[in-house]
Amino acid sequence: MNEERYHELLGRLLDDELDSTQARELADWLPQNPDLRSDVQDHLLLWDLFSQQCQRERTADAFVEACKTRIAAGADENIFVRETEHKLRDAVGKTARTEGKSALSFIYWLRRFIPPPRWVVGFGAVLLVILGVWLFPPTGNEPTLAVAMGTRVIIERGGHSFPAQNGLKLLTGDLLKTASNDATLITCSRENTRIVISPNAALNIVSWKSGKRFELRQGRIEATVAHQPRGNPMVWRTAQAEATVVGTEFTMESATNATRLEVIEGTVKLTSLDNRQSIQLTNSQYAIAVPGIELKPQRFSGGLGTILREYWLGAEGFHVGNLTHDARYPNQPSGRDYLSSFAGPTNWGVNYGGRFRGYLHPPKTGVYIFWITANESAQLLLSSDETPGRAEMLASLSQSAPGGEWEKYPWQKSDPVALQAGRKYYIEALHKASNTGGDHCSVAWQPPGGKREVILGKFLSPFISTGEKGIP
Repeated sequence: MNEERYHELLGRLLDDELDSTQARELADWLPQNPDLRSDVQDHLLLWDLFSQQCQRERTADAFVEACKTRIAAGADENIFVRETEHKLRDAVGKTARTEGKSALSFIYWLRRFIPPPRWVVGFGAVLLVILGVWLFPPTGNEPTLAVAMGTRVIIERGGHSFPAQNGLKLLTGDLLKTASNDATLITCSRENTRIVISPNAALNIVSWKSGKRFELRQGRIEATVAHQPRGNPMVWRTAQAEATVVGTEFTMESATNATRLEVIEGTVKLTSLDNRQSIQLTNSQYAIAVPGIELKPQRFSGGLGTILREYWLGAEGFHVGNLTHDARYPNQPSGRDYLSSFAGPTNWGVNYGGRFRGYLHPPKTGVYIFWITANESAQLLLSSDETPGRAEMLASLSQSAPGGEWEKYPWQKSDPVALQAGRKYYIEALHKASNTGGDHCSVAWQPPGGKREVILGKFLSPFISTGEKGIP
C-alpha cells in the first residue's frame, strides 16, 4: 500500500465509509507499519471524542456547544467548528438511519488491534485545541477606540447615540461617526492592527468574532492590518465595492458614487458590487470602483521610500500663512510629485507654496531631534501617531536660511522627541517661496546615536492625497 492509498483509507475510516474489504486491507497493513499505527490511533481518538459526545446528545445543536468548549473558547464560529459540525451532522443522520447502530462501529473494532493508553485521550484533546487555534487563529479580538481629549466621536448603538470615550470597546452593530475636524483610531486587543478613521467618516462594525467585517458608509480610513486567518479575512464594504484583506497597509475612501482603494504594501482583493469583477492590488497600486466602469489596477508614483509634495503655483507673499489662506488650499493643489528624500527641489520657481506630507518610520526607539531649512518661510509638524489632526509644530522659519544651514536660528531646531521603532508618525512641512528666487526646503533629523542628515526615503512613506471630494 502506498501513502496515497493509506490516506484514502484513513479518510474513509474517519467518514465511516470503509467496506469490509477495505477495512481488512487497512487492518492487515498496519502491523507492518508501526509508525503509522500511532498516527491512525491519534486520528481515531480525536474523532472519537467528538463522536461520543454527538451520540450521547443525539442533536447537532448540543454537539456544536460541546465542540466549541473542546477546541477553545476564543475560536467559536470559525471554519474548524463549522466543518466539524457538518461532518457530525452527517454522523448523526447515519446513526438514525441505522436504528441506533454506531456510525463509527469500525473504530471500536480497529481499536482492538491498537489499544490506546489512557494518557492518549487527554493528549488528543489538548492536541485538538492546539491544532484548531493554530490552523484557524482566534478572530475574537476586541476592537478598542482611541479618542484624543477634545475629539468628537459619536457612537450609535441600539437606537441610542452617545459621545465615545477613550478606551471604549466597540460592539457588533455599532455605527461610528467622526466630526468635521476630528479623527479617531481603532486598535485590536491581541494583534497589531490599527485603523485610522479620518474626519467626516461613518463606519459600521458589521461583525468581529467570526472575522472582521466593516461597512465604510462615507469618508476615509487608513489601515495597517496584521496577518488575518485566510478563512476569516478582514472585509471592507462600501456602496460600490468590497475589499478582502489578509494583512497589509492600505487606504480606502468612500464617496457618493465611487470608492478608491490604495495599497501601500501587501495585497488586497477588490470586488466591484456592480458587476462582481475582482482584481488583486499590490504595492503602490490603486483602483477606483465606479458603477458601469471596469476595475483596473493603476500605479501611483509614490510608494514606500517616498514622501508626497503638493504645490500651489501663483501664491503671493512671503509667509506660510499666505499659503494656508489661499482659497485653493488645501484641496486644490496645482500639482503633486513624490520625492525620494525629505528635500524639495532648489531654484524650482517663484511665488508658490508647498506642502510635504507623509509618514515617518523610525528605525530605532529613542530620542530624535529635527531641523528645517528653507527660503523664504517654513513650518515642520509631527503627530504623536499616524493621525494628521494630532500634528504639532516642531520647528519653523519666518526668515530665509541658506540651503544646508541648519543652525542660523534656534527655532529651526526641535526639542528632543521620543519615537518608537515599528510605528509610523504623520509628518508635514509647509513651505512658502517668494519672488526672490533661490527657493528650497529640506528637513533633517538626528537618530539615537547617529548624526544629523536629511531624512532619507527609506524612512518615509507618502500620505495618499485623494482630492477635494475624496475621489479624483
